[in-house]
Amino acid sequence: MLSLKLKKMPKKKMNNIRAIIFDLGRVLVDMDVSMFNNKFFPQYCEKEEDDQKLIHIGDIPHMHTYHRGEISPEEFYKEVCKNSGAKVTYEAFNDDWNSIFHPMKGIDDILYNLKLTVKMGLLSDTNKVHWDFLVK
Repeated sequence: MLSLKLKKMPKKKMNNIRAIIFDLGRVLVDMDVSMFNNKFFPQYCEKEEDDQKLIHIGDIPHMHTYHRGEISPEEFYKEVCKNSGAKVTYEAFNDDWNSIFHPMKGIDDILYNLKLTVKMGLLSDTNKVHWDFLVK
């Protein structure tokens, strides 16, 4: 839909735009945290009551400190396991943690059209595990 708006936009207006800075999550890449919640907790929490300890990854006390880079990915993993009772390897945790991402429909065409006319940049608060996964 946005690509149609760009194609109809008069060239004169686009000449004033020299650069566009994008965010990553829910802008260039779609994400659905429920994919992690639905996969991780039922699979790795040993007891039914452990599954109820942490209903949503966003309930982890250190989620925001992790996203601000104040704790390491390893510390975040340990916090999730401690708060949920999950028994999982760091690698398996990261596989599930990265399962939240999906291609944003139509973004390839939009970026292709834009790269012909403006400079583009990326500014995001994406955590290290997600960043490493997405740049592969």
